[in-house]
Amino acid sequence: MNIFLISSKDRITSPAIKSFAQERRFELQISEGIFLQPDGDYASLVDFKKCRLRLGREITVPEIGIALAHCAVYKKLVKEGLSWAMVLEDDALLVNQELLINQINQIERVSTSQPTIFLLFHHDSSKILGNQDGHFTKSNSVPSYALAYILNASAAKLLIKAQEPITSVADWPLTPTEVNYWLSNESAFTHGSEIGSHNSYLAGTSRAPKNSIQKWMWIIGVDLVRFRTISISNLRRHFYFVIQPRISRFKSSRNLKD
Repeated sequence: MNIFLISSKDRITSPAIKSFAQERRFELQISEGIFLQPDGDYASLVDFKKCRLRLGREITVPEIGIALAHCAVYKKLVKEGLSWAMVLEDDALLVNQELLINQINQIERVSTSQPTIFLLFHHDSSKILGNQDGHFTKSNSVPSYALAYILNASAAKLLIKAQEPITSVADWPLTPTEVNYWLSNESAFTHGSEIGSHNSYLAGTSRAPKNSIQKWMWIIGVDLVRFRTISISNLRRHFYFVIQPRISRFKSSRNLKD
């Protein structure tokens, strides 16, 4: 299995990743991070309207760069004809090598015909979960975080299509009706930096709800009125991209404050 490490200046926070790749004879590729100027014009790269709809706020320039970096990895995966690949951000710390080996063994037995993503970082955000299978549990909602995951070529192709132009942050632009998300029951990886810096929804905290009325308007998503036609498909996407993630993010932000 190939491992793509999205890194700034060839930085590898966890030496365990390099030794793990060498021991398992996996190819470790460094994919350079994408840094954008704060005052740049990115209208050709980003669909800002869709980003506002999905995030409930403006996407930040660093988030655009991260999304582009992940998309560049997906293109490499498809170009090289890989069935599965592991994608890591440069602050991913490998904390359970035995678990990771067992997870990879399970994943490599999974059919590649269906677009599938396995997240290797466990967190306690509120989710609507489905069936459990081995080391993973099926997620019926859009997950958070793109710290460490394994995906197949079918998922990579859909992600490329969804992110050209950028329509969301790196985690994640597709609904569970479009791709199979599996969440790790335990963490093979953890963050090597302060977790708050990776909660993209905390950026621009002045936009956060300040009272109960604003809170519920924010959760149910007043952006619903932007739909030109109210269809079952639109309502489903609104639930996955706006309502359900905002409930989880609001709960997570309250937990961080506590």
